Amino acid sequence: MKWRDRPKSRNIEDRRNVRLSGSTGQAAGGLIRLLPLIFRFLGFKGTLLLVVGIAAYALFTGNLQHLLSIIGLQSPVAVTSTEPLHQTAGEKELADFVSVVLADTETTWSTIFEEN
Repeated sequence: MKWRDRPKSRNIEDRRNVRLSGSTGQAAGGLIRLLPLIFRFLGFKGTLLLVVGIAAYALFTGNLQHLLSIIGLQSPVAVTSTEPLHQTAGEKELADFVSVVLADTETTWSTIFEEN
């Protein structure tokens, strides 16, 4: 397949210099520790109803991220490294190849969707 002189997609983010940091490994913290106590007082059905109710409230009010941070399940935060990304010629070639394949896929699906 000759791909070197074909158009490349602009819908690619090179995130190799992004590192995750935050509350990884702390999933047992926060209000999760109170779950056995709540289970003891409310039983299985009551605890399940309470958890589903709180999750639905947080989901529908847009406070899900806040709820996850309270109970200790907040997702890690992406931090971009300040140093520039150093890539070899082989890595650059692979990134270009992926960009060309994605552009071809975008063109193909755009054509299919326009026909329908």
